[in-house]
Amino acid sequence: LKILNFDIRNYLGFRISNLVLVFVLGISTAVHSLPAKAVSNPIYHHLYSVNNGESKILTYELRLTADITYPVEWAANTAAAINLPAGANSYGLAVSEDGSKLFVAIASPAAIRIYNLTNGIPGSSYTTISWTPPAGSSLTGIALYGTRLYAANSGANRVEYFNYSGTAWSYGGHFLDGQAQLFDIAVTSDKIYVSQKANAGKVFVYTSATLAAASGSPLTGLKNP
Repeated sequence: LKILNFDIRNYLGFRISNLVLVFVLGISTAVHSLPAKAVSNPIYHHLYSVNNGESKILTYELRLTADITYPVEWAANTAAAINLPAGANSYGLAVSEDGSKLFVAIASPAAIRIYNLTNGIPGSSYTTISWTPPAGSSLTGIALYGTRLYAANSGANRVEYFNYSGTAWSYGGHFLDGQAQLFDIAVTSDKIYVSQKANAGKVFVYTSATLAAASGSPLTGLKNP
């Protein structure tokens, strides 16, 4: 127990990049009435989690406790809660690489909000990326890499993308058209991975440079563990 306690306390000096590791270590978890998505801030010790049961996004801070068994815990900062439109759901969150911005995808009516983060804490005001969603749009997962933001549009059966000029975000276009139930997105330096929420689920792999299907795409034969 002493080794575990020492390791976790020293771990606080580094950024949290893997939420799974935190939970495996036995840290107490937060409870939502209808959780949907959680992301960590790569710079500050904060966790942002969607609670669709209350149409809110909550902020949790990693704090030390006096309990040697559970020496750290996620503590809710209730003053930093973000209120979404009444009845609105969100399934996509992303944090900028410098930890200064929180991107929130509103499912319907489809919108992407950007909140400024001060030392990891969101303010109440936000900006919205300007674009005209197609009829029936419903945004789910989003992913940010550099100056491009990707958003799965499960209602329009495609992936939307947005570009940052250095001063403002603008709509860039769409790809992977005609695929139903697209759900979540992950990105690397050269690849985009898009999951399909269906009985015969797939993961589509696209190249970032050309927005074309990569060799071996899609990944198939996926099963629940």
